[in-house]
Amino acid sequence: MKSATSIAILGGGASGLTLARTLTDLGFDRVVVFERDVQVGGKSCTVDLDGRPHDLGATMGVPIDYKHVLSASREAGIETQPFPLEEHWSLQTGTTRRLNRTRELPRVVAQAMKYTRVHARAGAAPWQQFVDEHGLHDASKRMLCYRTGYGYGFDDEVPALMYANLVKPQTLVGLATGSPFMWRGGTQPIWQRLAQRLPCEIRTSTAITHITRDGRAPSCTRVARPSASTGSRSHAIQA
Repeated sequence: MKSATSIAILGGGASGLTLARTLTDLGFDRVVVFERDVQVGGKSCTVDLDGRPHDLGATMGVPIDYKHVLSASREAGIETQPFPLEEHWSLQTGTTRRLNRTRELPRVVAQAMKYTRVHARAGAAPWQQFVDEHGLHDASKRMLCYRTGYGYGFDDEVPALMYANLVKPQTLVGLATGSPFMWRGGTQPIWQRLAQRLPCEIRTSTAITHITRDGRAPSCTRVARPSASTGSRSHAIQA
């Protein structure tokens, strides 16, 4: 049955490649991954600027949230390094300031515990208002790397719900008590090396334009994809 089943996975990012690995490990040998970009990785996109890797998507991790990605990176032979979380840039003074971990960490941990209780109350009001109402100022500082690093906006403008979805309670606890890290060479190489080891076909530069059901054979799904020679064509896949 497994050998007779063809499976199409749309997207060659972390989720798609992990699914492909799981399916092939289970014995499915007719798996094809379709990725519209020229290379796999999805939101884990790493570019080289002046000889240094820069991540345009995922940048850092904490052990409590990224144990599976850590396992994948170790398997790929990619090392981690500490994330420079302890230094903050002040827009008011135009200078950097290092956090006093000994003095501030106890307050951050206490506020992280409070954050777990009030996390679900985050709504449309600005993040700064949410922080003021619940006394989360020190904990909020620990989240600066998430907010400013990705350019989400100013604290007095962005809805609290957006940041609450970005930083779950366990993530903040990990930021407060753990050791945030980043990957040497960026995150995209993790998934590129995983793709190289997968025993299945991966079609890059393949954009899925539409999916339709064949009425005569409900178990057959047709996937249309662009082709340089024919413009577009359908590829039948057993669902």
